[in-house]
Amino acid sequence: MDSREDRGGGVPSGGEERTETLLPAEPSGGEERAPDPGGRRTGTPSGRYVLLDLLGRGGMGEVYAAYDKRLDRKVALKLLRPDRSGDREAARLLREAQALARLAHPNVVAVHDVGVFDDGVFVAMEFVEGPTLRGWLADEARPWRRVLEIFAAAGRGLAAVHEAGLVHRDVKPDNVMLRPDGRVLVMDFGLARPAAPEPSEAGGESAIPIPGEASRRALDSSLTETGTLLGTPAYMAPEQLRGEPADARSDQYGFCIALREALSGAAAGKVPRWLRRVVEEGTAADPGARHASMQALLALLQRGLRVRRRRFAVAALGLVMLISTGAFVQLERAHRARCAGGEERLVAVWSPERRQALESSFLATGSPFAAASWRAVAGRLDAWGRRWTGTRRSVCEATQVRGEQSPELLDRRMACLDRRLRGTGAVLDLLAHVDGERFGDAVSAVEGLPSPEECADSDAFLGRLAPPADPAGQEELAAIEEDLAAADALVRLSRTSEAIALSEGAVERARRLDYPPSLAEALVSLGVAHIEAEHGEEAEEALYEALVAAEAGGDDALAGTAAAQLVWAVGFSQDRTEDAHRWARLAEAVLRHLGEAPALESVLRTNRGLLLFMEGEYPAASDDLRRAVEIDERLYGPDSLELSATLTNFAVPLLQSGRYAEGEVALRRSLDIQERALGHGHPTTGDTVVNLAIAVSNQGRLEEAVELARQSLDLLRRAHGPEHPEVATALSNLGSHLLAVGEVEECLRLELEALALRERLYGPDHLFVGISHNNVARAYRELGRYREAHASYEKALAVVEAAAGADHPIMGYVLSGLGLTWLREGRPDLAVEPLERAAAIRRATETPGGELGTTLFLLARSLAETGGDAERARMLARESEGLLATAGRKYEDTHQEAAAWLEARG
Repeated sequence: MDSREDRGGGVPSGGEERTETLLPAEPSGGEERAPDPGGRRTGTPSGRYVLLDLLGRGGMGEVYAAYDKRLDRKVALKLLRPDRSGDREAARLLREAQALARLAHPNVVAVHDVGVFDDGVFVAMEFVEGPTLRGWLADEARPWRRVLEIFAAAGRGLAAVHEAGLVHRDVKPDNVMLRPDGRVLVMDFGLARPAAPEPSEAGGESAIPIPGEASRRALDSSLTETGTLLGTPAYMAPEQLRGEPADARSDQYGFCIALREALSGAAAGKVPRWLRRVVEEGTAADPGARHASMQALLALLQRGLRVRRRRFAVAALGLVMLISTGAFVQLERAHRARCAGGEERLVAVWSPERRQALESSFLATGSPFAAASWRAVAGRLDAWGRRWTGTRRSVCEATQVRGEQSPELLDRRMACLDRRLRGTGAVLDLLAHVDGERFGDAVSAVEGLPSPEECADSDAFLGRLAPPADPAGQEELAAIEEDLAAADALVRLSRTSEAIALSEGAVERARRLDYPPSLAEALVSLGVAHIEAEHGEEAEEALYEALVAAEAGGDDALAGTAAAQLVWAVGFSQDRTEDAHRWARLAEAVLRHLGEAPALESVLRTNRGLLLFMEGEYPAASDDLRRAVEIDERLYGPDSLELSATLTNFAVPLLQSGRYAEGEVALRRSLDIQERALGHGHPTTGDTVVNLAIAVSNQGRLEEAVELARQSLDLLRRAHGPEHPEVATALSNLGSHLLAVGEVEECLRLELEALALRERLYGPDHLFVGISHNNVARAYRELGRYREAHASYEKALAVVEAAAGADHPIMGYVLSGLGLTWLREGRPDLAVEPLERAAAIRRATETPGGELGTTLFLLARSLAETGGDAERARMLARESEGLLATAGRKYEDTHQEAAAWLEARG
């Protein structure tokens, strides 16, 4: 695990302003090339992007290869054609961006940015080299199995679209691309719409203001006249051709039409009848006669393919062995019978009686969340049981039926599975005593059960030292792993002192056993428990020893995990970021050596992403955390609380860099997962609601933000008690939202409470304490208590600079606030220096345009009022006015003030 429960709340900005766009203005310039056929000049910089080459043109838009100067990477930039740049077309392109922003899936093209380019809207997307699916099929005749593999990947992307509540509406081979590394991507969401209207968003505003459409959400708006067809007729379902609303079954129709076309050109072998039947059902004229969903369709395709392969394997084996069919069947049955009995073993741990007892225990709490939480726990336990029995059968048949592994390896794998089952029993014992406030932790504990599939990983087994062969040693090893499973569950149940004690006992037993892999596992468990208890030095000591033991035992994956957890232990718990990055590089090197280790990569991406966030590297943090989302969705499933925690983490750098609409999408998905698992209003949702309030506030919905912030504070106090880091975050954020609606005295009270709590938790020199000093100073200023405001700003500057450096983005907030305070006092001469520093920091970092624009306007005022360079002051004000014009409703007043100031000076 990766210590996520205490991270989802992120860091309150403590800033003065927020915005909705990612486009800081830059002076134009650079070499120009000849105009391309669309009339634009490639090579002309605009903001952070430089156009390179025209890649293609459609009925509405043009797609360019472009260079992202800020992140030093190539992207695909989709813009409106100059002759199609009206309000309606702009809203349609924006809708495509909003559709993509709802998704984070390996088979759906990623959207990086949305903004304004040459007075029109653009979408910056992942640059994909490779052919479209149509081009790939046309290059050569393909075997039907290979065709099916590619379509299945595209189908998984389309299923993710539907799970996000969207309908693509234009599914065809031209809208699927194949990368050189084999990844298949669904693209072109210009016609995407929600599967059903969302009443709560009706009348809301667009993520980016568009002339004529500013009062409507582009994704929810209808941009077609009645009877107008949008899509490609050859792939459109009959209901679309009739002008009726499209749903997921309409996308399924287009998918199956494309698959039928592709199979008609298959190179070898007759396409089986079962596959033709599946495709025909997907192209039924009546939507109700089609498959229930894309997931149901994909399941049929995969099941039919497995049955076909199994039949082929049996037939081939019969020919080689030259035995009669009857004799073969009898022999196979005898071998398979040896592999039966997994269900009986499972029932010894997860029996109907134990299920009933646990359910009664949950319901006896009287909690309003008991029923929903029990369903989540029971469903996950059932799924784990199916995985365990399936893995056990497969491992056994690898020796007894298929002859693929030695009896010695079979014994090791079976022993591993038995130990996993014992560990699950230990966790179930703990769940019998969970109270209603900890139901979310109970679900998390079940999701963290030891993986059965790891026992089937032959590479890991062959590289690791063999376990003890004597019965006493094997029993001791099983007892240690049982304790470690319980310790992991105790951490997830927030019982860290018990987890530490149990892990310490396991460490001592592993030392006596003298089996390095077991010692490494116990030390990692101990290190994670210390991380959760905020014991940084103890965690570092345990994890370093774990890495050494893992290397001695030949367990590369465990060594990488120890290194990845050291990123958190030294980077967050001890503020040693350089050391943390060294451990991250080591973990990444192990990951490259292993080739694929999703659990390790998830821990590394999460811990490094949050470290980068703390350092103000928001784009890099977003990239790491977006990848963690993709991994966790595959690893734990789309309804897991693990995924929910990662989505919340992913939203944090999005919010801090001003990408509020994208952040809100991730947070609402996270909240939906939590509420489906635990019920509405469960305390576990508090972290997510904290950040949702920030996203909502910075899109101008201030009263909604205050209500969400009050809700989050109550939830987190119930979840963690009063003395917890997330409670401090909730206090501070509620204070900020109250300040925005003019309740300044209440804001100051909450910010002082948050400051005192953070000083108790972290000591006086932590970055979070510096942020709290800034928030307190801001409240003092708004009350006109300037001397106290200055004292707090000085403390904030000293703590933030010592903890994070003089150029950290948080310094921009503090310096800008200090400059505003001097202006309010009528001392523009003292405001210039901090505002100059703030402007330099905000230009150099990923700062939202509204915040940079506000700082530049304050600096322009200060220069003008001190008789400084009048022309520079006007230039700064003009630049500020341009940034504020596209920064969203929150900055309308500042934008009007800047415009009036400029007009008054000619």
